[in-house]
Amino acid sequence: MLRVDKSVSVAPLVGRRAWRRLSCDSFAADLARSKLWHDLSELSDLTVDDLVQLYRQEMTDLLDQHCPVVEVCRKAKQMTPWFNAECRDARRHARAPRDVIDIRVLTWTSIIIIIVVYCELSKRN
Repeated sequence: MLRVDKSVSVAPLVGRRAWRRLSCDSFAADLARSKLWHDLSELSDLTVDDLVQLYRQEMTDLLDQHCPVVEVCRKAKQMTPWFNAECRDARRHARAPRDVIDIRVLTWTSIIIIIVVYCELSKRN
């Protein structure tokens, strides 16, 4: 029998949010108490850059509190010599229609809208 050593890719740790653990009611309550909605008169003196920074900081703090980033280990897969760049491109092209929503290109506002819609739909079911 011929022995062939297969190389195994290293499984890196990546940060992911545990979206299924998000409590919609407590997130909405804390969002309503945040600086973004608490006293709008305080926001009138801020510049656009300050408002963007405030929005980003508040949303990051809320998401870190209610849906923290967890380190997960990507599953190590055996590398196959025949699965080359051309195969990867073909797979990526075939999956493109179903990967319409890419979380990396969403804005914070879009993420919040998706969370609110998800919470409303989960209440109905």
